[in-house]
Amino acid sequence: MSSPTLLKTDPSPPLIWTTLLMAAFLLLVPQVLLTSVFGFYAHLIDMPNVGQWLVSIEVQMKLMLIASPLTAALVILFTRTFGTSSDNWQSILLYLSIKSCSKRDIITWVLASIALWVLMALLGVVADLPEEEFMLMVRDSNTSPLLIFIVICVFAPVVEELVFRGFLFRRFQQTWLASTGSLIVTCALFTLVHGAQYTLVGLVFILIIAVYLALIRWKTRNTSLCIIAHATNNALSMVALYYFY
Repeated sequence: MSSPTLLKTDPSPPLIWTTLLMAAFLLLVPQVLLTSVFGFYAHLIDMPNVGQWLVSIEVQMKLMLIASPLTAALVILFTRTFGTSSDNWQSILLYLSIKSCSKRDIITWVLASIALWVLMALLGVVADLPEEEFMLMVRDSNTSPLLIFIVICVFAPVVEELVFRGFLFRRFQQTWLASTGSLIVTCALFTLVHGAQYTLVGLVFILIIAVYLALIRWKTRNTSLCIIAHATNNALSMVALYYFY
């Protein structure tokens, strides 16, 4: 007996504009919803300078901490609804390309990520580039370093890779854009999402990281390795930020 197909085999491919709407929903709705809730709470208790409080690093970290599982849940819901023909976890993980990783692959991409990070750091030193203001604000805030580490080095890599290299990469890949177009669009969206945090120079580095992660996804067909590479890069950045800047 043949096993049932886990991915939908609808002959009509997904539309690009509907996938862009899904991307906007995944990236904006959880954050906007939670920001509204936090703002309502602040007004309820007559907190002064609500706007300044909402954009503080501590509140932003807490927002990301709460928004991350909501976004992950939406990714799973969208995958189940639009990507798979079965509601079991195997089909969902298959669509998102979440797979087990060999020790060799983990070591290879961790070392590659370290090498890329070192090259970018050396480029920054040679070009005498100042540290990004957002990163300095993170370092100088009164927010718990443990909370920052959990959000930036664990939650962000997992959720961002589920969204960009998992759901969106697969979804765009199924359109006429194919793999090359999907790589370009997801890299552009990833960079755009970080636009409010970084300067133009910083966004160039973000784009380099985005292309690197997309190439891992394209070459290995394994989003899990993208998560590992992303987490490695963020962890190195946090160590450098707190101990070398």
